[in-house]
Amino acid sequence: MEMEIYVLVPIVVFLCGIFLYLGWYLNQKSNQGKLSSAEKQAEKIVADAKKEAENLKREKLIEVKDEWYSRKQKHDREIQRQRNKLHAFEKQLLAREENLDKKLDLITKKEAELQALESKLRKREQLLSEKHEEYKKLIEQENQRLEQVSGLSMEEAKKILMDNMVDAAKLEAAQKLKEIRDELKANVKKEARKLIIQSIQRTASDHSVETTVSVLNIQNDEMKGRIIGREGRNIRAFEAATGIDVIVDDTPEAVILSGFDPFRREVARIALETLIAD
Repeated sequence: MEMEIYVLVPIVVFLCGIFLYLGWYLNQKSNQGKLSSAEKQAEKIVADAKKEAENLKREKLIEVKDEWYSRKQKHDREIQRQRNKLHAFEKQLLAREENLDKKLDLITKKEAELQALESKLRKREQLLSEKHEEYKKLIEQENQRLEQVSGLSMEEAKKILMDNMVDAAKLEAAQKLKEIRDELKANVKKEARKLIIQSIQRTASDHSVETTVSVLNIQNDEMKGRIIGREGRNIRAFEAATGIDVIVDDTPEAVILSGFDPFRREVARIALETLIAD
């Protein structure tokens, strides 16, 4: 009986060992299968994540490109609009400059005509003065001759007297003609100056940025005499100090300041306004 126990115990132990080994082996196989399945699932998840990331990246890239292209088109349209606006402004400015040049040419032409007219009037005035002196000398000579020949007949004396009266009438007519021409000359100069000033003012209203004149309003025309000063001393001193021309004409209650530098012209206007107020 004891012999059987000694024999059975090793066998049982051996069988238990075999069963334990088989259990351990089967457990390892089961764990390896589960691990392989998990690895495959993990690889699939990683692959799906990469694919989704690529798709998302592609979508974002397309979205960014579309937004960039849209902004670029908007920017290009804005640039083109600004260019068109600038081009239109340049054309308008060029047209105004051409118009200004034409008006300046017209003013220059009018000034040349005025100078020619003044020269012609001076020559006529000189001729009238010479004629006046000539007639005056002739009359004096005739009067002296009449005094020397007092023994002439009545008819001859009358004739000589009539001739002298005719000469005197001619002299008076010549003097009157001179006065008329002097008045005509003054009127022509006044109208020419008024035309030039009106042309300058129209030019100034058409081209306000490049204006060349400023108008200073005064309370009354008596101030013009104070501005001009004795023998024009005040106006000459003011023009020399400011570099701006001062035009005082028959424009009611206004004095015109002329100059191409708008800063100097404004300084001159303020200075003259202050002087008048004082």
